[in-house]
Formats: sequence, C-alpha cells, structure tokens
Amino acid sequence: AGWMDLLFSHQVAPNLGVNKPEFLYDYPQDQAALARIRADKVPVAERFELFIDGLEIANGFHELKDA
Repeated sequence: AGWMDLLFSHQVAPNLGVNKPEFLYDYPQDQAALARIRADKVPVAERFELFIDGLEIANGFHELKDA
C-alpha cells in the first residue's frame, strides 16, 4: 500500500476540492486501517476524507467493533 499512498499524496490529492469541496469514500479494502469492511460485490472500507483546495480537511470511518 506504500506506493498507493505515495501516488495518491503526490498526484491525486493536490487536485481534489479545487473548485468545490470533494468527499472521497468507500476506500479500497487494503486502505482500511481500523475501518469496517463492507461486504459488497467488491469489498470496500467504510471511510471518508474531505478535501478543499488540495488539502485533507477531515476524515472519518465506521470503526471496527471487534478490533
């Protein structure tokens, strides 16, 4: 996941929320940390981040109950 974090922080994040606030949600399962995994067709981590002008302003997640 290290290369994905690097790519995201240098190529994607600086372009988010430039003209309006943007939320990212339903992260890939390997980016879950302590977030609960939702068992859809493609499992996703129940977490979000808010970006404004390329900066992460807020983040949160649906916490695991059995961790």
